[in-house]
This record gives sequence, C-alpha cells and structure tokens, in this order.
Amino acid sequence: MIKLHSNHVSSRAKAPSIYLSSGLLFFLAAPFIWTTCAYAQQTPNIAGVYRSIANNVTLPGDLKNSGSPNEIPLLPSVSAQMKTADADAVHKSDPWRSCQPVGQFRMMARDGIVVEIVPVKGMLVMLYEDVAHGLMRTIYLNRGHIDGPVAAPDPNIEASKGTWFGDQVAKWEGEGDKATLVIDSTGFNTRTWLNDADAPHSDALHLVERIRPIRVGKDQYLEYKMAAEDPATLAKPYTYTRYFEKLDTEIAENICYDEQ
Repeated sequence: MIKLHSNHVSSRAKAPSIYLSSGLLFFLAAPFIWTTCAYAQQTPNIAGVYRSIANNVTLPGDLKNSGSPNEIPLLPSVSAQMKTADADAVHKSDPWRSCQPVGQFRMMARDGIVVEIVPVKGMLVMLYEDVAHGLMRTIYLNRGHIDGPVAAPDPNIEASKGTWFGDQVAKWEGEGDKATLVIDSTGFNTRTWLNDADAPHSDALHLVERIRPIRVGKDQYLEYKMAAEDPATLAKPYTYTRYFEKLDTEIAENICYDEQ
C-alpha cells in the first residue's frame, strides 16, 4: 500500500511539469505560428481562371493593354538577318503552325488567351486553355535558379539546350492587397520566337513577369507586366502590359491542328 501510495504521489507531482513543458512549447512556437499565419494572410489569392482583355478595351482608371511583342527593338544585325531569310520557309517553321510551345513572352500577349492559376505547395501551376502552345508552367516559390545548365530535351540538338519556358522561380514583393508576384525565368532553349514575325532570341533570354491583382468595381483583374532582355538579340530591354479578367468558369478542352 505504501508503495502504491508513493507512486500515486509521484505521478501527481510530475503533472505540473508536464503542463509547464506544454505551455513552454506553445509559448516558444507562438511567434513562428503567428508569423506563418500573418505571411499567408499577406499573400494575395490569385487562384482562378483568367482571360486577357482585348487591346481596344479600356478599363476604369484608364487601364489598358500596352506594347506588343511585334514592337521589340531588335539589334540591327538581327533585323538584317531576318530580312535575308526565305519568308515562305520561315512562315512554315513557325512553332505556332505546328502546335509547338511558343514561350510565355509571345503567349501571354495574345488576344483572348485563357489561363488558370493553381497554387500548389511550394509552387504555382499555370494551365493554358490552349494547351498545345502554352503547355503547363511550373513556377517555384521556395528556391532560386538551378545552378548550371537546365536539362535539355534533346542534347543532340543545339537549339534545344534549355527548356521551352525556362527555369521559373518566383517571390512575392510587398504586403497585403498591393503585393506583386514576380516571376523570374532563365535557361531557355532557342526553339521559340519572340513574335509572329520570326524574331529569334538567344539562350541568354531573361524574362521577368510581374502579376498584381486589382479590383475594378466588383470585378477582379490581374495586371500583368512582361519584361524581356537579351543582349544577343534585343537592342534594349522591352516591356508590355496586359490585363486579365477573372472568370467564373473552368478552362475548356482545346484542340490544335497542325497547319503544316
């Protein structure tokens, strides 16, 4: 009986230390939990399906599309090379005509494109309704760019070194509703064009996209700015702006027909 009584007392004596340990753990973890929740609250929710507005539309506040891939400032040597190319052969080799990816610089500027943004742990996935030309983009939020060359689809083809959409990493800049998602992409192959006029780019192409959610009345939009720099083909960096309206719908099936 004495032994049992002794264990009982010992057990009761230990209880406060257990409660104290639990309370201490919560106290120590509270700042981390609060910071994590606060950060999550500061990140705008841009999930959803969006469609680019037409170039002849002006939103309240004088918000409208500006710039175009067809207006990029090419180096004189690049322009001269394009003029000497066989126009018919170049037209037939357009990736758009053969249902190949065209790259985000050209894709995001097209009229009426529909895209869905899907947040996933550690990344954002961007799905294009025109899946043949847009594919699926994976944009990483928890790492920097990959060191060294990006894996090539076909190492035997010089133009394929790198990937169609490059190595895409992103971060949020700013806080609250005014925060902007900044996507930085490098490591491209050279199999895409910068515009419909067959303007080329090199593997040094560097793209920066800035996406900011905005309210226009009761409707939600994305303000989208695309900046490109490539010292091997562009005379200077170039930026265009597009606005995307949020839709209450899903992306639809889309079939691409090879025109070649």
